[in-house]
Amino acid sequence: MDAGDIPDSFLCPITQDMMQDPVVCSDGHTYERVAIETWLQQRGTSPKTNLRLPNTDLLPNHALRVAIGVGRDAQRDARHDSSTTGMMLEVCKIPAEQIEIESPEIVLGEGAWGKVVVGWLGGGPDGPRERTRVALKSIPNMLPTEEKEMLTKELCILQRATMRCSGVSRLFGTTLKEGRMYIVMKCYEGSLSLAMGARPRF
Repeated sequence: MDAGDIPDSFLCPITQDMMQDPVVCSDGHTYERVAIETWLQQRGTSPKTNLRLPNTDLLPNHALRVAIGVGRDAQRDARHDSSTTGMMLEVCKIPAEQIEIESPEIVLGEGAWGKVVVGWLGGGPDGPRERTRVALKSIPNMLPTEEKEMLTKELCILQRATMRCSGVSRLFGTTLKEGRMYIVMKCYEGSLSLAMGARPRF
């Protein structure tokens, strides 16, 4: 964690560092285990009150240890999302000349960001010769931070789904076409709900 983001309760009163193994001393305060053990070997007093301790028993502070771990993971994930947002928007960036929008009137679906339309990938001078029917999900060119993070997560999900189950989902990348950015995905005939409905019933 960044120093300015660490709650005081996460810091050992002796070392002023974030605790890894917090324990509760008989004075009721929590310390890093190694730090308080060293302290107690040299003194018999409380680091916080300077009063003599009734005993030197130390109890693990499990709740605080979990909270520190959760806080550390959340900050690491936030930094990762921030650093990968731009990278994910650029993943497999497809030149506009390799994308053809079949018709703005053919709409596969609509979401908060815009419509999903039918198009074609390939056929350009530098692209694959065979054209592939694709679904183009439009997204805003300028995204607020929260929406950018949501988009990054969606691209990550699509990317993982493509790697693990390309027969159900396939992400080709992103493209900038006619002033609008699109997520380019394989366009499957029908839908999962239609496929489920077509299954024989027993």
